[in-house]
Amino acid sequence: MYIGSTRPASRRKLASDSYDINFLMLWLQHRGQTIDFSGYPCANSSAKDRLYLSTARMWKFWEEKQLDDLHLLKSVLTDDDQEIVISIDVIDSP
Repeated sequence: MYIGSTRPASRRKLASDSYDINFLMLWLQHRGQTIDFSGYPCANSSAKDRLYLSTARMWKFWEEKQLDDLHLLKSVLTDDDQEIVISIDVIDSP
């Protein structure tokens, strides 16, 4: 996702990615399932760290824009993963 970019192609990509993510979150919510990053099997911790960082960036973006997507994200993340995501400082992240 290209959060914050003003380039037209990046904005289209963000809209497309957001639609896909929203669709998947709704699918999970309707089935009573959650995203469980802590249970995600990774060969190394850097892959999981990228998942958390990307999710924290989306969280912050949706929070700043006051989008309903944030409520949906909260409903499909485990409590443990929510704690990790909100603890990440995305201001200094590349």
